[in-house]
Amino acid sequence: MAGALVRTMVTAGRAAFQGDGMRRRVLAVTLTLATLIGALPVAGSLWIAWENARRVETDLLIRATREMLTRSERLQEDATRALAAMAAVPVGDACTPAGLARLRTAAFASRGVREVGVVEEGRVVCTGAGRLDSPMPLPLPDMSVGDMRIWYDRLPPGLDDSARAASRTTVIARGPYAVFLDTEQIYDLVLAEPRVVLSMVALGTGQVLGVRTRPERAILSDMVDRFRNQTEPEAIRLGDRLVVAATARDGTAMALASEPVSVVIETWREQALLMGLPGLASGGLIFWLIVTLVRRGDTMGARIRRGLARGEFRVVYQPIVRLADGACLGGEALVRWQQRDGSMISPDRFIPVAEAEGLIERLTDEIIEHVFADLGKFLAARPSVWIAINLSASDVESDRVRGRLDRLRKTHGVAAAQIVLEATERTLIDARRAQSSMRSFRDAGYRLTIDDFGTGYSSLAYLATLPVDGLKLDKTFVDGIGSGSAADDVMGHILSLAATLGLDVAAEGVEHQAQADYLIARGVTYGQGWLYARAMDGNAFCGYVDGHLPAAPLANRRRA
Repeated sequence: MAGALVRTMVTAGRAAFQGDGMRRRVLAVTLTLATLIGALPVAGSLWIAWENARRVETDLLIRATREMLTRSERLQEDATRALAAMAAVPVGDACTPAGLARLRTAAFASRGVREVGVVEEGRVVCTGAGRLDSPMPLPLPDMSVGDMRIWYDRLPPGLDDSARAASRTTVIARGPYAVFLDTEQIYDLVLAEPRVVLSMVALGTGQVLGVRTRPERAILSDMVDRFRNQTEPEAIRLGDRLVVAATARDGTAMALASEPVSVVIETWREQALLMGLPGLASGGLIFWLIVTLVRRGDTMGARIRRGLARGEFRVVYQPIVRLADGACLGGEALVRWQQRDGSMISPDRFIPVAEAEGLIERLTDEIIEHVFADLGKFLAARPSVWIAINLSASDVESDRVRGRLDRLRKTHGVAAAQIVLEATERTLIDARRAQSSMRSFRDAGYRLTIDDFGTGYSSLAYLATLPVDGLKLDKTFVDGIGSGSAADDVMGHILSLAATLGLDVAAEGVEHQAQADYLIARGVTYGQGWLYARAMDGNAFCGYVDGHLPAAPLANRRRA
């Protein structure tokens, strides 16, 4: 682009200064200065783009190594728990029907344990599945830690050859009992970049404990020597790969994540195009035209991906009040996107794109993490306060969200009933599939509501088929209050059905007291809108809730 600008300037300069030697010399000086002025900012921008691209990709690898170490530690805890459970079983009874039942129970109780077996004279003679026709021999252990013996990258017993080849496992034995761990869990990460190589290496022996895409042996040996005492992830370039390594807290293993440097270059090219344009500011109108063309080619989906990688999304909270007395019972988590230039992008623009391009799950996960980081301690200390989180169709239909919520709740001491999950009517258009998915959330203790009810494609009878606690009227109904429009009649039918089903109703977009009075008179329990409070950051929300808590304990009602 800098070269094109210079050529344009040369053409214009020749036309302006033709036939005048002095002017030609001025033109040469002007073009030289223009080249230098244009090249220096561009060079600086390209360097910044490179550093930023390297940081984005390094952060991806750092997150991967941390997650692998976390999962590895969780597997070790599962193994210890299973072995402790079997310690009380006499080894002579271990392969009896009752003992086999205990083996199965110990394996079932630990998510990361595939099987629990009995070791006699260096051979596995039985597992929870029964006595082995051919006992499985165990060689000398790869490592011993205290009274534990460890074998890495072993084939589990009782599977055919094709299944065994895809099911490598780590075996940990204490006394006569051994556990076969599902080490594939360590590497089963959802990564945006498929060329990432993941591996765990034993520091004592340099042995590969497990991989996702087998790395080069030279990388492993060099990393073991270089990062033996490195507990925090650190990135280096090794050959044509960017490598991040970190050791486990107990110093027994190291997690590695690497990707080709070409991935960083690809990211750099994307960002260099954007960062290099400011260096051409002297181009005036040409600069503006180029920026416009580049921005047209910069899709919203790509911008969302970069925004997620850069942490540009944040969460604000709008209080939800009890209409009868204005008491604040909780709030709704709302996502906001402020780009690096300070400009805001409306959720109405980026949410549909995120759903269409498969990015909504990453965005939902980001929102959930923000909610617990902002409000985890606050909610744990106030068990009557709840927060509503919006879910997409893919969120409702997967177990991912429930697993993340369960983990974060337990970490912060928050009850499931304090989390209200909101799904739009359009999200739940497949009623039969929605019933099963939503019931699993209900069984786990979460509250469920239908957001923007009345704007979808279903009949009112559809509401009775879903296991929900309440519904939220769309703002269009509130805006139409008192207008005598058909929306008034529809809202009346919705409120009547909700009352019949025993559901609480919330209204969003309440901006005037007359609207609140109208809703109260028709039995609407909760409301949110500018009449009460606008969306605010976590600290302000906590202060608002504490200043508007109910004077008396809340009735044990379902929440909308």
